[in-house]
Amino acid sequence: MRITQESGTSVPRFQWISAVLGICASSGAGLALGWSHYAISALVLMALVLAILVLGDLGAFADRIGRLPNLLLLLVWSACSITWAPDVLDATGSWGAMTIAVLLGGAIATRFSGMDAARLIFGTLCALAVASVLVAELFPSIGTIVTSRPGIGATVRPVGLFDWNSRLGIVSAFGAVLGLGLWFERRNRTYFLLTLVVVAVVAYSQSATSVVACVGGLVAVVWKSSAFARPVMNLACALILVGLPTRTLERLYAASLQLLGRSVDLTGRSGIWRGSIDLIKERPLLGYGIGNAPASATQSSGMNVDNAHNGYLQVMIELGIIGLLVFGVLVTVAVVRAVSVKSTWLFGCLTVFLISNSANNYTMTSGITITLMSWIWFSLRDPRWVIARRDQLHGASRKA
Repeated sequence: MRITQESGTSVPRFQWISAVLGICASSGAGLALGWSHYAISALVLMALVLAILVLGDLGAFADRIGRLPNLLLLLVWSACSITWAPDVLDATGSWGAMTIAVLLGGAIATRFSGMDAARLIFGTLCALAVASVLVAELFPSIGTIVTSRPGIGATVRPVGLFDWNSRLGIVSAFGAVLGLGLWFERRNRTYFLLTLVVVAVVAYSQSATSVVACVGGLVAVVWKSSAFARPVMNLACALILVGLPTRTLERLYAASLQLLGRSVDLTGRSGIWRGSIDLIKERPLLGYGIGNAPASATQSSGMNVDNAHNGYLQVMIELGIIGLLVFGVLVTVAVVRAVSVKSTWLFGCLTVFLISNSANNYTMTSGITITLMSWIWFSLRDPRWVIARRDQLHGASRKA
């Protein structure tokens, strides 16, 4: 039995099932072991999935890589940073894990058409989210963690298959945005119901950043998909930006933090950011090397954390201003292209990524997030999107 793709090609059923199971196993095992460190078993699983997806399509894969010089430059610069990193072994492992995650995202984009890849990834994220809830509820000794924050005290948080509740939240946020995008594309009730389930998991994760990112991503999908809602949303944004008094905005900000259960200093993040900025000033150009963020970056906040809790600051700490510029160009090009292409889920997922990195780090340490972003970057360089965009423009011109 064969499953037909929209592009007219077909994929043997056993390969499709192997890919789904492989991605579920690799992302679950990798995150459970901790993606902030390289895990040999997770890398082996990722390599197996990579082999399944790329097998027989190496030419297209190489062509797709060639269309992303900014991504290649980021990987090359990250590799160069190993030479000046204090811990070369940790830097090498971090670079290897990131590279495998990037290649896996590219392989998914190459092996499957846009819709098939979106369905595959949506199914994987849904499975991880639901399984994590079951693990947290049925086996709380392994599915939950206890965190202690200044001014908050000890709190039990669900993690499920992940190593932190924010990872559970952000994976679920990506899944929710993908699901809503698929529903707008196909109007299938199943996608909508599954989207509601995954949105509930985002709230269940107790990750305020993931909740905000999820809402932002869902709004982006609606803005991209609904011609009726777009002008209304544009007007609402304009009123928020220029029409409301500053005091009202401050009250809304304070109320939002209270609703999300967060303090004004964002549970100590402001102190972490100050310490991170001090570190950046010491080595602004080159950074400390991939996977090498000195402990003093977080000690000034009085909290025991292992990253800057801001993806953009983390890039600067590890790769310096040069690395941030390369990363910024990569993201900017992706945003411009995501606005112009027809796909809604690519634009929504990119929005989730940009928002979530403002208060957490998903740029250098989260393997599954890097894989998702790699899939988005590779998909946005897919010639099929260019053809679809041209057809859309030609159709509009003929109607005019």
